[in-house]
Amino acid sequence: MVGHVALVTCQRARGLDTDEPLLLAALDAADVDVEVLDWDRPADWSVYDLAVIRSTWDYAGRHEEFLAWAATTAKATRLHNPVAMLTWNTDKGYLTQLAQSGLPVIDTTFFAPGTNWQVTELTGPIVVKPSVSAGGQDAARYGVGELNGAREHVETVAARVPSPAERALGDATMEWLSGSSMGSPLYARIDLLPDAKGLPRILEVELTEPSLFLETDDRAADRMAGAIRGLLDR
Repeated sequence: MVGHVALVTCQRARGLDTDEPLLLAALDAADVDVEVLDWDRPADWSVYDLAVIRSTWDYAGRHEEFLAWAATTAKATRLHNPVAMLTWNTDKGYLTQLAQSGLPVIDTTFFAPGTNWQVTELTGPIVVKPSVSAGGQDAARYGVGELNGAREHVETVAARVPSPAERALGDATMEWLSGSSMGSPLYARIDLLPDAKGLPRILEVELTEPSLFLETDDRAADRMAGAIRGLLDR
């Protein structure tokens, strides 16, 4: 076997992460020794050559504790994604920096908790969510008369090839991340939505614990395992 890898999860995610069995099988095929551990359970992280965060879905309610764990763990082993990237990505204020860098981002306004929002009517649907959240927790979309459309959407969601414009924006975002001082991400999920003109805009850049939907592409798990194996070979 090549290397000793920890896939980092949480108790809440046990048995729910559909990426996990596919990635475990791919890592086994790549001759990588791997274990699945909860981030908040006692462990000697120094025995692992690499710790890869995958489904730490309970971090939002324990944000500071999670980042403190990440910083401590990164001193014992290589952690991916890197601590600086986790710190940046776990608060959606990062969208402001992406927009300021010239990347197209969905129109977003940030308010401090308890702010009296001076809006008398909505001119279109909006989404309200915490700046620190995971898995859509405490997020809601506000609009009227869209139930049937929502049902149709749910019924027709499927994997597809991104358009050239979507691919270009995804590549530009990855280039920006790789050129930042935070280090290159091992994994990323870039969520896009079309604007009023049909052009893609960044909704979120998921660098902490995103589902990667490995089941939607027969080669995806092998690519992820290959990226992990590549880190072990360095």
